Amino acid sequence: MWFPNTALLKLHHLTEKLWLYGSSSNMLPSGGGSARTTSAAALRLRQRLQEQSIQQHLLDGGEDQDGDDIVQLPSGEAEDDEEEDDEDDDEERFKPLDIKGTSIRKVYSISPDDVTGRVLENGSLANTNDPPIRKKMAEFANYLFNAKKKKSGKDSGKNLKTKVQLQYLSGVKTVLFDEHKALAFTNTCDWYEELYSGLRLRASVAAIARGEAISKKTVGFSRKTLANCCRFLMKQENEGLGYEERCVILILFHAVGRGGEVSTSTWNSAQWEEEREFLSLDWGELKKGQQYLMTFHPDAKDWVLDVYHAIACYLIGGHGKAKASTSTSATNGINWILKGYVDMKDGGASTKVSSILEKCYKSGVEGVHEGASSHGLRVTATDDMVFNPLLAIFATIARGGWDFKGDNLAFQYFTAKLHVVMAGKVLAGWQDPNMKVSAPTIEAFKTTTNQESVDAFCASLFAGKGVPELNEPRLRGFRDAMVASLLMYYDDVKKELTLQSKIIMAIHGAAREHDIDLKTLSEWGTAVRYDFQAKNAANMGDADASEAKRAKMAVKMLSNIVSVQQNNYKDLSCKVDTLLENQTDLSGKVDTLTENQTYMISVLDEIASRGQNPFPQGTKRKPDSTAATQARAAKRSPSSLSSSSATKPTVPTAFDRMANSSRVNAALNFSNCNMWTCADFVLGCAKQNQDVDKATRLQPWLGKNLAPGKTSSTVNTMRGRCKEVYLALRDRASADQKIYFKPSKYPLTSAEKSEWEREVESFIPGLADDLITELLQELCGLNSIEYTPNMKKEHGAHIGGIATIFENIRKIRSDMAKAEEAAVAAVAEASNS
Repeated sequence: MWFPNTALLKLHHLTEKLWLYGSSSNMLPSGGGSARTTSAAALRLRQRLQEQSIQQHLLDGGEDQDGDDIVQLPSGEAEDDEEEDDEDDDEERFKPLDIKGTSIRKVYSISPDDVTGRVLENGSLANTNDPPIRKKMAEFANYLFNAKKKKSGKDSGKNLKTKVQLQYLSGVKTVLFDEHKALAFTNTCDWYEELYSGLRLRASVAAIARGEAISKKTVGFSRKTLANCCRFLMKQENEGLGYEERCVILILFHAVGRGGEVSTSTWNSAQWEEEREFLSLDWGELKKGQQYLMTFHPDAKDWVLDVYHAIACYLIGGHGKAKASTSTSATNGINWILKGYVDMKDGGASTKVSSILEKCYKSGVEGVHEGASSHGLRVTATDDMVFNPLLAIFATIARGGWDFKGDNLAFQYFTAKLHVVMAGKVLAGWQDPNMKVSAPTIEAFKTTTNQESVDAFCASLFAGKGVPELNEPRLRGFRDAMVASLLMYYDDVKKELTLQSKIIMAIHGAAREHDIDLKTLSEWGTAVRYDFQAKNAANMGDADASEAKRAKMAVKMLSNIVSVQQNNYKDLSCKVDTLLENQTDLSGKVDTLTENQTYMISVLDEIASRGQNPFPQGTKRKPDSTAATQARAAKRSPSSLSSSSATKPTVPTAFDRMANSSRVNAALNFSNCNMWTCADFVLGCAKQNQDVDKATRLQPWLGKNLAPGKTSSTVNTMRGRCKEVYLALRDRASADQKIYFKPSKYPLTSAEKSEWEREVESFIPGLADDLITELLQELCGLNSIEYTPNMKKEHGAHIGGIATIFENIRKIRSDMAKAEEAAVAAVAEASNS
């Protein structure tokens, strides 16, 4: 039988004490027979104990934190597993002793006569009910019952807890029965069971009489408290660590796992169930040495508790660069999900998880009690399952991995997965575990036109994160579900964690990499949310409500979604009608332009024919009638030609919109305005209450608040540049964004000001980028050159760069207009001559 080193050390000390205390016992069972009280081995052990002063070791605090490490109790001797008391009653550990294994060998070298007495030829005891060791075991049990703690502090002088006494007694028995096979010849040992039961009964009665608890039970906490912990972890200073810790406690909660079991999950065993839309993987239970299927489902309501969202944040912004462990040959090529919890010492992973909850408690997270441990997550999950009236108890047992005597191979083979999945839905906040739960999906916004960019965006988010399996067919569906979850909660997370959070910056970076507008991300997230709610509407009600009430709630939710979609379609319809009207108007103007071009060609042909066929000498041209002359003059007039040839489309370009606002009546006197970013300039106008729509000659826009000093022509020019860019940005802004161009709406409180500034800094760069792109494209068209995105880098995104592009376009247009007027004038002069 294998024992951890610490357990061997403790059992060694306890076995030595067994031989040390040799007085009469009140707990000695009746019918005690003879037993040797001394032997050479016993004397040597006693001398060894005196030399190392081990007598005080147990009394100085010899209880362990983890009962499983003290002893490995035989079946039927430990308390039921359902109690799940992984936390022991005392926190002190044995002080290590340098015994180098010598004393362990002495324990195993005790004479069989001192333990078993006479052994028959078949290997059984001659006296099965009263072997020599029986009396010593009874004396040791009596010592455990009366022993007092001598360590300093509040526990000094207290008795050992009931479970601790039983564990020590059982540990000694395990060592003796393993070494002396005659003791374990039969399946039952009446004398030991009687001794064990007597100690348990007597210790329990004494503990109750003293007002103590027989054993300390791990206390769970509410689902709300779990959400508070996750929210705190996501906001701590070390964001990457917070993402990892949130992922750890949510995985443990959903798996109903013990702290150390989080280190057993791998991407190698993970699988995305396409039809049922959930993630499944092999879950290892270290305590019992078994492995079974575990499933994970999206949360019904809250992004904070959504395990898909947590895993995505961990991989993208946390310590998510997982790699294969190479510490041992047995783990080569294994891609662990939580590599930071792998290859730790015994109990290390469990302690690390407990430290997360301890940090939450010390930081004042609401609902977290003192002493909260990793096992509290298992208790919390169990409570959630048990108190759901729609979940069968078999599902709770299957999810938690508990033994069930009514289980059989057929049940395990055919229904285990079903019950594990049902319980998983309850832990994810779904009320009816019998209904299907649809995961969020990118198919809600994915179309044939954006398919390529969406796929590239999904792959880019998880590129280089050490999980190549996410791009394979086996887990690609889970990758897309994580992306859909990130987008569905994009606005919520951005509002709570701000734009500077690692996860939001990563999403924005992937979007810019593939030319996806930030506004589009919100639109995609809304589409995913509506699709997710519509598919699962019937399962979002209260589990205690009647079926009719829940159906009514589902209908109401769907009605709200339909109403919003109808409003969106109405807005889209109006925009389409406006576009059609503009297209009709533009078509008419194109026809007019075509007619004018035809006329100009005919005039040029007439001039050319006159040059080739002059009038005969001496002949005079017949004068035209007055009406014909006037008609031809009007038709050929420069004003009519220039008005028809200056082809401005009905929908103005960026240049046209800026040109309409280029007249300014006041001045600007700060020399670095050309280098201001658009976001800084818009914020400056808001902070200084510079409303461009309310400017007058006496109180000009960008007046003394921003531009103190005297008026000059240079200042007027610079002010005009700023206004051109400012109005162009406002014209491109959406209806919701135009409020940030109204200084009168600028808030008063610091918190609201900070939110205002974050919003401006989030959308203004995108508007500026689009404006620069459109202006450069028009400039390239006028110069007959091909536009490339690299051109934006040459001009920059500051006000001076944008204004320079605008002025270049204006100059080229002006030169073209002058050339056209000169051509028309030349045509008119040639015609008259």
